[in-house]
Amino acid sequence: MSLPITDQPVFAYRPPYGKHLFDDMAALAAARDAGIDVVCLSPMNTDNSLGDPYSPYPTIWKYFDTYDFAVLEQQINDILAVHPQARFITVVDLNSPPWLARRHSLDSFYEVSDCSLSKEWKDATTNYLKAFLDYCEKHHAERMLGYIIACGRTLEWIEAYNRAAGILKPAFYPEWCKQQQRELLPIPRMDEISKPAHGWIYDPVSEKHVSQWLYYVNYLTADLVIHFIRCAREHVRPEVRLGLFYGHIHNIHPSGQMDCERVLKTAPPDFFIGAACNSNPAMGSSSGYICTLKMCQRYGVGFMHECDRITSTGNLQVNEHISLSGGIWVKTQNSAEDCAMIRRETALCIINRFSIWWFNIWGHAYDSDETKAALKNAREVWDRCMPQSTGSAAQTLLVFDSENNYRINPGTPNLQHLSWKFRQEFYTYGVPFDTTVWTDLAAMDLSQYRLILFQNPACLDDQRLAFLREKVLRDGRVVIWLCPPGTVFNGQYRPEMAESISGNANSSTSCAISILPDAVSVSCYDSRTLSIDQFRELATMAKVHLYADKDNAVLASREFLMVHRKDPGQARITLPVSAKTITEVFSGRSIVGNTAVFTDSFTGPDTRLYYFSQEH
Repeated sequence: MSLPITDQPVFAYRPPYGKHLFDDMAALAAARDAGIDVVCLSPMNTDNSLGDPYSPYPTIWKYFDTYDFAVLEQQINDILAVHPQARFITVVDLNSPPWLARRHSLDSFYEVSDCSLSKEWKDATTNYLKAFLDYCEKHHAERMLGYIIACGRTLEWIEAYNRAAGILKPAFYPEWCKQQQRELLPIPRMDEISKPAHGWIYDPVSEKHVSQWLYYVNYLTADLVIHFIRCAREHVRPEVRLGLFYGHIHNIHPSGQMDCERVLKTAPPDFFIGAACNSNPAMGSSSGYICTLKMCQRYGVGFMHECDRITSTGNLQVNEHISLSGGIWVKTQNSAEDCAMIRRETALCIINRFSIWWFNIWGHAYDSDETKAALKNAREVWDRCMPQSTGSAAQTLLVFDSENNYRINPGTPNLQHLSWKFRQEFYTYGVPFDTTVWTDLAAMDLSQYRLILFQNPACLDDQRLAFLREKVLRDGRVVIWLCPPGTVFNGQYRPEMAESISGNANSSTSCAISILPDAVSVSCYDSRTLSIDQFRELATMAKVHLYADKDNAVLASREFLMVHRKDPGQARITLPVSAKTITEVFSGRSIVGNTAVFTDSFTGPDTRLYYFSQEH
């Protein structure tokens, strides 16, 4: 049986947080009119990171084993009054309500790893999860497509205090070391975590206790995820999809999600969710996503792209005291940019076969007639095009290594840039790329990829180096090292190994290139030095197909090409092979056929999605 999200990506709408839900019921009506019948239900018990309530309704979870599901009924009825056909993906908020945080002096929003060790907290929260799911499955099964098991900071299983010992973690640590057959090492001080002996990397001998502690914190969070997923499976129908805001290992900060592969092996969810605000909102970028694409594919886990972009009409006044601006809260400037953004995010998901929900986070994102029309058009394009997409055809691959994230210090300026800003810039380079984790590589056919970037290859050994030389550094491929490879080698601090592996001097002042017997090795140990022009030159050297010049953000599958532009101008587009027919699907325009090269005119910010076929 083909199931939503996992097999069939869904096109959904998520209403605003807090009081803004009632302020903008018109957007729910617009979603209904656009044919969007999957709606996110958010019956929350807690406050967000700004201290503002997630939900405008009273809490459901009143006290130990005391629940008021009339509150849930009211929220469901309020949605159905506007959208009678709505089906739900429902967030299950497992964070501590204020009374529970006070009773146990633990707040899971910031201390989820400590909460995992509190039997009283875990029992109370598990009972709530069971009661909530049982109620929904008994009374609303026909409308419940899935549930999102949410906990930790911003509901994303983030541990805010991974560098602090916490309340309960020190007491359990000796037992954990015994269970894992690990040496009982000292608990690191915060200053030890913040200032590694070698600046950007912990010494594998004298600072082994730091890396082990960071792994311990992530292990505890993963254990809690496994517990709740297993519990949820027992209380829902087999066809119900379970999701998590999790698996975001692109970020080199080891703050709770790095042990996600153990979750995938032990108690996998059906899908991960990642917020678009963590990629690049700017016009002229390809937007981006925060899942590890190939890892999700390997485990059969879907991805939901949460589009929380702020349109030109979107509200950023959270309440009478709090107004957001800057950082991730960047608004598009006008309706043309709004529509370009909607088409861009839709195209990104069609090409990568992701689900999407449009998160109207603080309300009024879809006020204008233009955005309503763009959303309806996007839904129509989705229905036609998603079944035709076979997924990304990128020839560039970005490799993460979650285990190495325990061993490096993300506080140094170059690693701070690599953790966040580098990907923001990468989305503007006009070169599509896929994402993967080191453990995917052995089972992958790498022949598709002409250029491979390793984000954090800091720790290697003889086995890994042999694998790199046998499978990666071959076929004329270009390999870019974004930090010195093998600085820790075979468990020893060996900074000289970076030169031996890469062929380049161990310097971070600029990118260096070495021609190896069957590959090109590029050392770029400070990602701030890798410019768009230099990267595109390396892509050309690698024989990566460049669809258009650098003013165009592009994504591609074997059937579709997205071209997104910020500025007016002519886009000269070159396909890998000639196509008999080329159609721009948002407008329905036919482009000249029987060609691999064509030009399209942009009058301002816009996104085009071209479908090319070998059939007339």
